[in-house]
Amino acid sequence: MTSNQRVTVLASLLLGLLAWLGWQAYLPERVLPSAVFTTVGRASPTQPTVIFVVLDTVRSDHLSACGYERPTSPNLERMIAEGAAFTCGAVSPASWTVPSHASYFTGLDTPHHGATFAPPPAEYSFVLRDDVPTLAEEMLARGYQTISVSGNPLVQETTGLTRGFEVALHSADFIFDAQLLGRLERALWWHADDRPLFLFLNIADAHEPWPDVPAGLGWVEAAEGMAYDRGTPNPEEPFVRFMRDEMTPEERTALVRRVTDLYDYGVWRADDVLARALTMLEDHGWLEGGYRLVLTSDHGEHLGDRGLLDHGRYLWEDVVRVPLLVQGTEDGLPSALPSPLWAVHARDLARDGRLPAELEPPRSHAFPNTTWQQWFGRGLGESFSVAVWQGDDKLLQTDDAIVRYDLASDPNEQHPLAVPEDHPALEVLADGMDAALTHFGREPTDADAQVIEALKAAGYLGDD
Repeated sequence: MTSNQRVTVLASLLLGLLAWLGWQAYLPERVLPSAVFTTVGRASPTQPTVIFVVLDTVRSDHLSACGYERPTSPNLERMIAEGAAFTCGAVSPASWTVPSHASYFTGLDTPHHGATFAPPPAEYSFVLRDDVPTLAEEMLARGYQTISVSGNPLVQETTGLTRGFEVALHSADFIFDAQLLGRLERALWWHADDRPLFLFLNIADAHEPWPDVPAGLGWVEAAEGMAYDRGTPNPEEPFVRFMRDEMTPEERTALVRRVTDLYDYGVWRADDVLARALTMLEDHGWLEGGYRLVLTSDHGEHLGDRGLLDHGRYLWEDVVRVPLLVQGTEDGLPSALPSPLWAVHARDLARDGRLPAELEPPRSHAFPNTTWQQWFGRGLGESFSVAVWQGDDKLLQTDDAIVRYDLASDPNEQHPLAVPEDHPALEVLADGMDAALTHFGREPTDADAQVIEALKAAGYLGDD
């Protein structure tokens, strides 16, 4: 080969490489690798694949694995029958995506990692603190390759939730079902054969916007999909009229039935996507050398409960009671899980394969913001809330008011009880409220302001 021919071949190869890189840079829906793999240590090839799954927006009481009458989670039921440790009684650390994921990735309570809303009248949100180590960073330091694939657009660089992931695939909007699995297939292309895999997977199919329910499922009727109008709410939209309490009883009943059908179908799809994702990992050989799977949810969903739809702003059981599962091939994994259990301990299970010797009391935070107040009135979303669980006792503080619920006799939280002055959870409750109020003393940064734009782009906040 002459020198000119060699130059031509090299030029062709270079152009091909540039074309490939260009294709990667313009993948649809902004799906981009966050970084190139960098080895930060070398783990044994025999270390298990670690899979951490968040079934976004899945509340426990709408899982057939937790006794729900509709068959929404056949694959979870199969995994439990095969020996997975499982509880329906986990408690999410917050009532919406960003703070819950930040707690799962740091092991910290919401006020301490900082990733949540600021109080009214502010219009910004805090990014995950950059001085807090994340689970992905810890796994990277142990020699794992770290991959995140998210159906929820808020698991992204702007919020800080992808820090430590060498590959992070997400989109500008929610992606479901085959789209998510296609991105998982693409993410596995960036693997390194000599390094074990840590995969985080957010499956968002239970989150609205919900697609049409097809005919022929047998347990739910066909239905037209819907999305909540959260940009600049139209006063004629059913979601807005429901939240403003402007519907007739018949209209309310019909809307709740429709939303519940759509949501239940979304939970069923999430369960199905989970099974197909695990099959894909098996087909790629990632389960052959052993694996550890940890699964939970970031929050639930209001389905007409207490006159509410959507999620966030409140700490009722329908929003914070979530599943938690651990399964794998290793010795020493838990054979059972307690209830209630702080879902933040999913991080301990993902990182170490075991729960800590002393479990922290389950607790959760909800923070006010201006959006619901502007859109719906009725004082919705205007208060700080902190809750602490001790057995069947739930202590809930909303601003200065503290009540107790006995969840054994009052699972729907209809009958608030007085709180004894010597209740052992009062100190934890007070610490949680103090920490939340202290957190909001700092000034926002440019990075915090960017989170608001991400929330608006994803439909979480209005444009005004």
